Amino acid sequence: MRKKTWLPELYKACRQDFYNAFQQMIAMQGEPVDLSGVDLTAPAAAMPVNAEANRFLIFFGAGGAKLSPTVAPTLDQIAQIITQRQPQSVRVNGFSDSSGSKKSKQRVSQQRAISVAEALIARGVPQKVIHTRGMGDAEPLVKTKSKNVPANRRVEIWLDQ
Repeated sequence: MRKKTWLPELYKACRQDFYNAFQQMIAMQGEPVDLSGVDLTAPAAAMPVNAEANRFLIFFGAGGAKLSPTVAPTLDQIAQIITQRQPQSVRVNGFSDSSGSKKSKQRVSQQRAISVAEALIARGVPQKVIHTRGMGDAEPLVKTKSKNVPANRRVEIWLDQ
């Protein structure tokens, strides 16, 4: 009899931890961080978002457009930046990895853009400045032969002054 080695619940938790850490890394914009004395098993705290940035990234799990509760603090900060700076437009572009059909990649990327736009509107960003667009698997962050690339499943929020 074959030993069961596939533990989806373990992989799901590991994947979520990776997304949280990756989101924190993006928010830091490459600044070094001293983690000595930090309890790495504690839930991740929201990292501050660079208020000077004109581009923000939100990452998604495979095949869906549902926002993780862990990105709520990041979205709060982005919405606050947008309402303070009052850009002429906010482009919310959704992307997918290269898994699936062209139609499904386009659909999920558009759904991701809409879910982020709705979250920003719920946080006080005026709907009239937000423009959503699904980009499918165009413009990958990570170019590789692999179709399943988590960093390419994202929404980019651009502030146009």
